[in-house]
Amino acid sequence: MAGIRRNEDRTWRRRTPWRLTAEETGGATRRDLGEDGGHLGLVARLASALRRRARYGWRLLRQGQRPPAVPAAMQWLVAHGRNGGLAPTAHDPLVCPGLTAATLSTLIMYGRLELAQEWSQWLHGTQLAGGAFPDASLQHASLFNTAQAIQGLAPLADELPGGAAALERACQYLASCVDGQGRIVPAGEQGGALEHWAAPSYLLSCLPPLAAAARRCERADWQAAVDRALDHARRSFDLTHWSAPLPQFAAAVEALLQLGCR
Repeated sequence: MAGIRRNEDRTWRRRTPWRLTAEETGGATRRDLGEDGGHLGLVARLASALRRRARYGWRLLRQGQRPPAVPAAMQWLVAHGRNGGLAPTAHDPLVCPGLTAATLSTLIMYGRLELAQEWSQWLHGTQLAGGAFPDASLQHASLFNTAQAIQGLAPLADELPGGAAALERACQYLASCVDGQGRIVPAGEQGGALEHWAAPSYLLSCLPPLAAAARRCERADWQAAVDRALDHARRSFDLTHWSAPLPQFAAAVEALLQLGCR
């Protein structure tokens, strides 16, 4: 060994190529090191690799090969639908109008038209007298579920009996909840609808479905309500301040992008 005299450094006698320290190996990974920090030998490393491969193979044998993600997710979605709609969880007895409405576009996109029509019929039947769609209790109006219903029913309104009228009533209700100053005010304070406890900026997520329906139906009054609410939000909220839970913050940002804000 160049530059090292044997009578000055005798530790080299105890060092072998299969027992080097982590510093001498340039920073080996933890699984390649022994308990004392020494580098495992070749045989031990091969045995460790074989154990890891065996554990991985055993997991595959127990779990089976996973199916493609999108078909598996669609299969799960269809399997958990019941009573004409979809519940928030697999064990929840209440079917949610907002969640059911939000899945309609996905069902249509992946060719489940019959199921989409079945769920849209159930959703249509939950509409309240004032035009709103209810929360999960099916009793109290919900701004967010109404917005989701507008978005979900729009592609099926012409095929669903009474669908066009239901869509118009829902849009009219949502537009009426925007007051003259642009504030989005729920019509009632009862029930467990999301707007009663969510961050104020989250209400912006109700606007894109109404704006899309205004363009489709050529309703200037609905678009005017959207413009008032958007202008009020820009003046009243710090839309760049992350003060809400991440899903709510992301929904507000997505709504702004859908409305053409940059």
